[in-house]
Amino acid sequence: MAAFMALNERKFVAIEHPTIVGDANKLLNTLGGIDKISSTYANPSHRLELYFRPKDPYCKPVFGDRQNTTNLLLKVKRKKASDGKVELTSEILGVVGTTYKFQSMVDFQILPMERESGSYKPINDELLPKIMEKSNWVKEESPLFILPPVFARLDNPGDYLFGKDPTRRNANSDMKYRRMLHAKNISFEDSEIPTNPLEGAIAQFVAKGCAEEILEEARQLFANRPIWHRSGVLAELKVNKEKIKLVLPVVAYTFLSGPWRGLWVCLGFDPRQDASSKIYQILDFRVRQTIARNIPIQSKRSSCGYILPNKISQSIGRIPLIRDDLTEAGSSNKDSRSEMELSHKFNPTVCPPVRQLFYQFCDIEVPEVHHLLSQCPPQPTCHEKFGWLDIKTYEECRNILATIVQTLCKETEKGKQKINFYSNTMYDIFNVTFTEPEDDAVDDGNTMDIN
Repeated sequence: MAAFMALNERKFVAIEHPTIVGDANKLLNTLGGIDKISSTYANPSHRLELYFRPKDPYCKPVFGDRQNTTNLLLKVKRKKASDGKVELTSEILGVVGTTYKFQSMVDFQILPMERESGSYKPINDELLPKIMEKSNWVKEESPLFILPPVFARLDNPGDYLFGKDPTRRNANSDMKYRRMLHAKNISFEDSEIPTNPLEGAIAQFVAKGCAEEILEEARQLFANRPIWHRSGVLAELKVNKEKIKLVLPVVAYTFLSGPWRGLWVCLGFDPRQDASSKIYQILDFRVRQTIARNIPIQSKRSSCGYILPNKISQSIGRIPLIRDDLTEAGSSNKDSRSEMELSHKFNPTVCPPVRQLFYQFCDIEVPEVHHLLSQCPPQPTCHEKFGWLDIKTYEECRNILATIVQTLCKETEKGKQKINFYSNTMYDIFNVTFTEPEDDAVDDGNTMDIN
């Protein structure tokens, strides 16, 4: 018959110390003492620090990760009788629900040393004198040995993917940049343009069972306007993004570089030979940090995700601000429709969703920009970066958009009104009221602009 043991519900915290423990007091010193252990346990986002040389201020710690466990702490007694028999008794002291494990690598260590007569001599005592008899020691020349908080941001090993040499062109590089299966892609330097889709694109369209009506609508769309942004096509065709991936390679191709990079161009049409294609060129617009300091226009990437190794990242899923799934089943209402249309257009009455967006000039609903384009004569040749326009026109268009966004932000702050976002989705995300900024507000200097 199996033996039963009473379960003690007392809670314990375990620390798997990566050393052979001989002295409990020295072990606690390597962990900063019982107070340091308690404060670390009280904050689940902190990692436990272990110093192999606790008295050395230049010692870099190794960090222990907090893990949830379901272990039991046993107390085993071994009694040996006079006749040589051994009796074992065990008792459950409690449950170990939290365990700190040191499974990462320690940071790079440095020992301040000075070379004398071919050998090295530690100079810790000179850097940190223990007894200060006179104050003239502060005037003496001595090395500082000021170290950064950490040498390596990551303490877990991983594979590093080295980048390709940007000066070396690969003949098959276009294949690596294909954004959609069976789509034709060309660079601005390529002389020939695609006139027919790949056979794989047609076969894929048929195999997925897409309706011919969608293909005819797409062809008519590109017949009326030869160059489109993907989000614009998504808004016009009223289909989901999965079908867009099947339709676009059949009727259009993309540029990998140049003033129409990332856009879909009708098969057989070459915008480099038609000066009227200047209105379809792409404009890289970025909201400057100094313009919208108190407006929650998010960046595409943030440096706030980089943390020191003594903390655990509390990652939170980010809600996408530019949604391309609004045409799915059940999302065909007018609000969703208008939200999708505004996602690729610049409207002077609403705030951009993110700090960087790519607009086609024809989708910028600003009369000043349209007038500027009509007054700008086309360049003699199509430039690789600016197309049929000149750099001055690009800069003036960006300044016009920046002025509009700045005016919108100032009116919002001055009137203490809730900002009119480009969609109800963003308003639901933030739902904040803005007040006038303080006079002593400090600009963070993260101005985002493009030349």
